[in-house]
Amino acid sequence: MSSKVKVLYQHTTSSSSEEPPMDEWSSLIIARATDNPKRALYEEGLYDPGSGEICTKYVSLSASSVLRHAYYNYPGITDPGIVNALLKPEPLKIYDYDGQELYLDLCDQMNVCPVRDFYRGLVKEAIDLKYYAVNPRGVRAMAMALSNNKYVKRLDLTGSFLNLDACYHLGQLLGESFALQELVLCSCKLQPAGLRSLVVMLSKRSMELLDLSRNDITDKGLMFLTRQIRRGAVIKRLSLSYNDLGADGAVALAEAYAINNKATHFDISWNKIFPPRGANLLIRTLGDNKALREVNLSWNGLTVGIPLRKLLTVTTLKILDLSNNKLSTDAANAIALRLPNATGLKTLDLSNNPFRPADALIVLLTLKQSEVKLRKLLMDNIVVNRAFIAVRIMSMLVIKKLCN
Repeated sequence: MSSKVKVLYQHTTSSSSEEPPMDEWSSLIIARATDNPKRALYEEGLYDPGSGEICTKYVSLSASSVLRHAYYNYPGITDPGIVNALLKPEPLKIYDYDGQELYLDLCDQMNVCPVRDFYRGLVKEAIDLKYYAVNPRGVRAMAMALSNNKYVKRLDLTGSFLNLDACYHLGQLLGESFALQELVLCSCKLQPAGLRSLVVMLSKRSMELLDLSRNDITDKGLMFLTRQIRRGAVIKRLSLSYNDLGADGAVALAEAYAINNKATHFDISWNKIFPPRGANLLIRTLGDNKALREVNLSWNGLTVGIPLRKLLTVTTLKILDLSNNKLSTDAANAIALRLPNATGLKTLDLSNNPFRPADALIVLLTLKQSEVKLRKLLMDNIVVNRAFIAVRIMSMLVIKKLCN
């Protein structure tokens, strides 16, 4: 008895040369990302991947047409700037004339801390760093920031210990910047070598004030300054007090002023120019100046007499300080003789000089002349006699009567 077999599945085979229908090709099955934002923007024409094509992940490719390296169809990476960095010079940065941005960049390059008061002062007429104890390494940045500055006219570095490098950069600044007119370097320990670097380019310009007091520059260092004065440097207000200057320094100054004598204020107090060889020559040379307004020769041990006659004939002279010297009868007679010619003199200080009572009386009696325009005569610690007191009292009574 035969049973029937129920066919559940019949497998059909085809020849290897027959290809399946195109809709059965597995290589054309594409997994599209329906929520891809770039694809959506690309279809709307709002997105460009850069090469004109979209990523091959979304490109329909057959197995026979796919290149071995499909991404070779895309352009190379854009140069981020390597060519310019290697083959072209770095573009120059243009700074403003005030120098503030330049100062900060220089401090950053030099790894020094910027001075806030200096940074703020770059837009003012004066920078006051008195007793700030400026770091000598930072002076280079300050000098370069001031080189093109058009605002600052005065720089005060009093109390800053400046080394040779700092003096060099300040010297370059004086040669490059004509806007800076006043430089105060009091108590900066310059020494002769530092002064040489400071004034090396000074012959090219004119300055209103140069304060070099309390620096121990000695006669050796002063020679560098007088050399620049002879070459044409004009320093209207020069302070050289407390610098251990002697007769050689006085002679060098006299020779320089004999060629270029344009100072209006001159201070050489607290030195030792007392030998007649230097003191007499310097005072006579100052007497040839027709623009001199103030002279301070105190604390020098001066014993001069006759040379004071010429100095008092300078009609523009307003203040003359001869205190704390060794002036005696010769000086008193010279002052009494020429005081009527000093029509511009307002203040004369003769304090702490070994005048005799008769010498003091001679000077006092000169004030009674109508030609004398002196308003203040200082004679502290000078021995006087009764005649001096009587003349003084009578003068006070006359002045009181005139005022009433």
